[in-house]
Amino acid sequence: MRYDGTVKIVKDDALLEKVRAALPQVMGLYDKNGWEMGMFYLENGHVEIRGMLDLKEEFNV
Repeated sequence: MRYDGTVKIVKDDALLEKVRAALPQVMGLYDKNGWEMGMFYLENGHVEIRGMLDLKEEFNV
């Protein structure tokens, strides 16, 4: 898959708590290692699903 678009960084404590509740094992690793969870979305995004030599499907996100 190939993605393109404008990345928008999200700093939202309420959303981070939802991620923490949904993925406690992953967040435990982040906490243990001192990592910070980064969240983002694509604005005006586009996706291509490609094979080795050809385009299989594409759509906007």
